[in-house]
Amino acid sequence: LAAVAAVVVAGFWAWLGRLCLPWVLVIACALGACAYERNLAYLNEISIWSDTVLRRPSNARAHIALGSALALEDRNAEAAEQFTAALRIDPGDFEARRNLGLALYHMGRVDEALAEYRRIAAPKPDSAPLHFDIALALDRAGRAGEAIGEYERALRLDPGDGEARTNLGIALFRAGGVAEAVV
Repeated sequence: LAAVAAVVVAGFWAWLGRLCLPWVLVIACALGACAYERNLAYLNEISIWSDTVLRRPSNARAHIALGSALALEDRNAEAAEQFTAALRIDPGDFEARRNLGLALYHMGRVDEALAEYRRIAAPKPDSAPLHFDIALALDRAGRAGEAIGEYERALRLDPGDGEARTNLGIALFRAGGVAEAVV
């Protein structure tokens, strides 16, 4: 845009000389105002994606990105709305469904989170992070036996996941499996 403005200014200057100075100032002010307004949309990640969703409401990726940015700010109810909007556009989107489950989990709506996770577990059985999320929700719901199975499944898929290993040990300990928890 700056190059186009420079060409326009140079053209006016060549054509009108110093008489074009007021027009150049008007154009510069107009372009500066446009740049200022656009920069407001880029203050932070939430404002960028809010602007994108406003301009392209049928863009599922923009809703997911906005939801993720909101979730990072612990604005989970708003995040869930964005993930739900993304799922209305693309009902099969794995990332939107998993993130909706995470938002619901953080809002304390564990049964709803589990329902979202279960919707994507069958088509995506090899996702260690998904099985870890399911285990967390089951653990919070007081279903330790099922949680242990999901932690183990997550670890089979990603043996290096230290958080899953730690949580498995805690769940085993709470379930009375002290010997297994220590290993």
